Amino acid sequence: MSYINTLTDAEQRYNYVIEVSDKLIGDMVNENVVNNALGKIEYKIEGDRISVLPKDRPIHLGINEEILKYVKQFNNAKTIGEQSAAADGLAGLYETIKDPMYKIHALRVSNLMEDEIYNGMIKGRKLAFANFKLAEFNLTDAQKKNLTIIPPYKIRAKALNNALNEANQWLNKYINGRDTPVRGIKLNVLSKGSRAYESGISDIYLPTDTRTKDAIHECGHVIHDANVDINGFVRVFFKKRTQGENLERIYVGKDEFGYRDKFFNHYVGKVYDWEKNNPKGTEVVSMGLAEMFDDPISFYFYDKEHFKLIYAIMEGIY
Repeated sequence: MSYINTLTDAEQRYNYVIEVSDKLIGDMVNENVVNNALGKIEYKIEGDRISVLPKDRPIHLGINEEILKYVKQFNNAKTIGEQSAAADGLAGLYETIKDPMYKIHALRVSNLMEDEIYNGMIKGRKLAFANFKLAEFNLTDAQKKNLTIIPPYKIRAKALNNALNEANQWLNKYINGRDTPVRGIKLNVLSKGSRAYESGISDIYLPTDTRTKDAIHECGHVIHDANVDINGFVRVFFKKRTQGENLERIYVGKDEFGYRDKFFNHYVGKVYDWEKNNPKGTEVVSMGLAEMFDDPISFYFYDKEHFKLIYAIMEGIY
């Protein structure tokens, strides 16, 4: 008997799964290198002029010690946070400058700093994830069948056909074979522009212009609904993350409500009318799986706990 099966409390089981997931991810992701790709503001001083050198065109300005001070602070920064402080300082200076020319210069340099911060952050996060890999599984034929979207007929719509092929390959490669949906995943085809959804235990409904990410999202619902353990973990996660939160409208003009929390997307916290008295976190797995496919790096840095839960589900750490 595995250790987790000796735990009877749902919260203990959840904490164990997250702890194991954290250890495995921590062995692959090196956050210490995130600040190794910080951008710099290139400039040179010639007489009474400073030339700031962005890639498109130089910004030539007369000596302004205040602007130069923040440029130096930015370049000497050791972390993204310190660079952001320099950019904020220059943005604050912009508000106080009276000379219209210097005001424009301060704004342009401030915007350049923001660009460098963003680019450096993206590069740094990629460095941190350089050794991260999802485990690849060799599923049995039966497991593959259960994790494959089965169309009702030959699909002629190119977008949907491509999405199905790519989604099936990804699911069969990266989802563990434990407790796969025994009824499989049955496709129902909708007209172009329709909204995708899942219904029942194994039926998903996809329009002919479906993206791969959306197909994986709906499969996430099936995987979630088919597994008692996953249901338990998600309930603990959702309760923990939404405690004390209020339901808020997700989209303007639409009667869809959810908890905002610090989810990477408000939709993760959606609560359907039928579950208002006992929310189960219906969108936690579906949104998480789709994001793991689409942009795992941003997913990790935006919401590490959610990332760890989805990783654990994919790896079968339960």
